[in-house]
Amino acid sequence: MTTLIQRLIPDHASAYRALMLEAYRLHPDAFTSDVEEREALSIGWWEKRLDIGSDAADVVFAAFEGLDLLGVVGLSVEKRRKANHKSTLFGMYVPLAHREKGIGYELLRTVLAFAKSQPQLLLVQLTVTEGNRG
Repeated sequence: MTTLIQRLIPDHASAYRALMLEAYRLHPDAFTSDVEEREALSIGWWEKRLDIGSDAADVVFAAFEGLDLLGVVGLSVEKRRKANHKSTLFGMYVPLAHREKGIGYELLRTVLAFAKSQPQLLLVQLTVTEGNRG
């Protein structure tokens, strides 16, 4: 089966939520949010993160094999006028079973190509949490 990279939409919220809760649970040092904080959020919050409207602040891409999510990465675009040239890469996760297959690379290529296609974006930032050893 072929791996497909595509933008997530609100219909993917349940699968996205499950994958990210796994990420927060297994790799608490890699994310600025924790599993308890994110578990408490309604499915509506996850759907809003995946909104595809013109005023959406976030875009999330996923690698799929059939209906299975193999990994995700997000980009948050600053909406304030004086800072709308900035974006932040967030929430990248590829489960152990799918690593070393180039999925992370393809996710990064896709999200950076998206950023490049946005004429106002000049900067993609990446943050790393303190104590994250990889």
